[in-house]
Amino acid sequence: PSYGQLLRIGLGGMLKRVQRRQEGETDADKRAFLSAAENMLVGVSEWALRYGEFLKAQADHCADAGRKAELRQMSRVCTNVATAAPETFREAMQLIWFVHQAVHIEGHGYSCTPDRIDQLLLPFYEADRQAGRIDDEETLRLCENFVLKQYDNSFWGPEHHLTQGLCVSGSTADGEDLTNRLSWLFVEGHTNLTLPEPLLWIRWHRKIDQEFFDFCLSRLELSTCFPMMWNDNAIPNGLME
Repeated sequence: PSYGQLLRIGLGGMLKRVQRRQEGETDADKRAFLSAAENMLVGVSEWALRYGEFLKAQADHCADAGRKAELRQMSRVCTNVATAAPETFREAMQLIWFVHQAVHIEGHGYSCTPDRIDQLLLPFYEADRQAGRIDDEETLRLCENFVLKQYDNSFWGPEHHLTQGLCVSGSTADGEDLTNRLSWLFVEGHTNLTLPEPLLWIRWHRKIDQEFFDFCLSRLELSTCFPMMWNDNAIPNGLME
């Protein structure tokens, strides 16, 4: 799935787009698709709102001041992204997670990767850093929690497996490096946990940041095989062929 548009306009903006496209549409198949899309977006929005309400109720009955504040923040984040476009790193990550989870609930999540998450979240991370709303310690903790939630989604059984993926780094169409600070933090967060899932890849290419690549190699000394490495030229060429 592509989350770029979702992060720009939010679930509410996506819903308005679908509703506008329904106006004057006469093709029965297209109307059926747009109606299904509208129902899905309304459903995910209401689902996120229910999380916000649940967390608010939890906060109201929590005696621990620190946990109460954390629950209230979680409630605000879920309520905000239920309709509006995200404004912070945490909101953007939460919205990606809601939609990623919805894909799985619908049964289409096999080997699903939440797009190029280090690229998607970078503008929100940089804005939060500049405004003093977040530091790398908090960002790393959130990256670790995202990995743990993906691990919750994994399933291994006698008949089928439901595996997860996380992919960072890579190159532009003209071969320039896309490694950024979030590439480092997602690799660090994932390998800190030494979990078998989600699968973690970096997209290697000849201009990749050498310090980042050396860091990835150093993480292979830990107890898992992650990060795995995909060649950013060979893999796309093979798929095209």
